[in-house]
Amino acid sequence: MTQQTQTKTRKWSNVYKNFLQILGVGVVTGIFAGAVVTVFNILAEKGEEISRDLYAFVRANPVFIPLLFLVLFIGAFLLCVAIRISSVAKGCGIPQAEGATRGIVRFRWFRDATTMFAASLLSIFMGLSIGAEGPSVLIGSCVGDGVASVLHRNEMIKKYQITGGACTGLAVASNAPLTGIVFAFEEAHKRFTPEVFICAFSSGIFG
Repeated sequence: MTQQTQTKTRKWSNVYKNFLQILGVGVVTGIFAGAVVTVFNILAEKGEEISRDLYAFVRANPVFIPLLFLVLFIGAFLLCVAIRISSVAKGCGIPQAEGATRGIVRFRWFRDATTMFAASLLSIFMGLSIGAEGPSVLIGSCVGDGVASVLHRNEMIKKYQITGGACTGLAVASNAPLTGIVFAFEEAHKRFTPEVFICAFSSGIFG
């Protein structure tokens, strides 16, 4: 075997290993992110139902309006505390996730995920219309970051896992895996590469 042939063999061997690694971490990220985001969306739906019933009860019983304002004041204070704890909990969550996929934003994954999880549910319970998509994307990307940290992946793989988590979050929230995959190309990385496709596809499908 010539040296040129050996070089080509090693090159394709590395490509194959990278493919398997990205596929594997995409599957793992999709499973964990999908589980967490699914729980969030179930609780968000329940929170909306409770909020509607609560406001309907107060409308029927105006005497409880002062108590409602007290509850809303306490909720607003808790949201301010949450933002102090984790600044990425501000806003819808999608811009922060996009920044993380490009290495611009750094997550403290457990703190950011739990804070966004709790703050979003509290906002929904208070009757604020925030939607589940943005928080789901941020929570999913934080879970992807967490999986990468636990598995001690390098920075390149971590970015793919954050992308995979974000795709899974959007796919679960919108109940459309293809939407999550397209998000990776159009919003997160703004380019099409085989690595991004593999990670987004495997995460979205297994999420």
